[in-house]
Amino acid sequence: NLLLTLCVYLQIKPNQIPMKHNYLLLSSFLLVIGGVLFTSNASGPASNGNRATNAPGDGATKCTSCHTGGSFGDVSIDLTLTDGNGAEVSEYAPGEVYSISLNVSSSMGTPSGFGFQAIAISDVDDTPVNSFSNAGSGVQLSTSSSRQYAEHNGPSASGAFSFDWTAPSAGTGAVTFYMGANAVNANGNNGGDNAVLVEVSFAEMADTTDTNSN
Repeated sequence: NLLLTLCVYLQIKPNQIPMKHNYLLLSSFLLVIGGVLFTSNASGPASNGNRATNAPGDGATKCTSCHTGGSFGDVSIDLTLTDGNGAEVSEYAPGEVYSISLNVSSSMGTPSGFGFQAIAISDVDDTPVNSFSNAGSGVQLSTSSSRQYAEHNGPSASGAFSFDWTAPSAGTGAVTFYMGANAVNANGNNGGDNAVLVEVSFAEMADTTDTNSN
């Protein structure tokens, strides 16, 4: 049990701890461990093995399951894909590099910061499109279980994040970005926060090459 584990760690015997102190010692241990986990996720969940986007293959962990009870209303994620000419697109051209702007906001209150995590998944076979690059300020690229994520590396006051994405090869089909984001109160744990899960899909651009290969 946890008490025995703690005693082993402290190199003491359980019967050396007065019974009235058992609960206090165990509670303190859990608080310390919890604080470490919450603090580590503040530097990016996937970098610590936590995948929270609700994407296929991510498992049961979701940011909306942990970051709850806040007073910041609805959390929103706005993702735009921009081509090399600066034009926003709704479809991707295979092999092209796109700039991604991701903005997280809340409908109420004044959060102390915002965070996010995103992964690109092929709709055809649910495989990750591991091609994020050029992480902007406040963004890191992390790999967990051979799946690449773009995510925060610390709470952002503005909620504005940017990074690049290289579209996959022709024939991949539609790609969906699975994202989780939160608005936090920075109290050291995940209580009093708000979170959201969002999916945004981009179809593969139709081949417009004519018979003269133009």
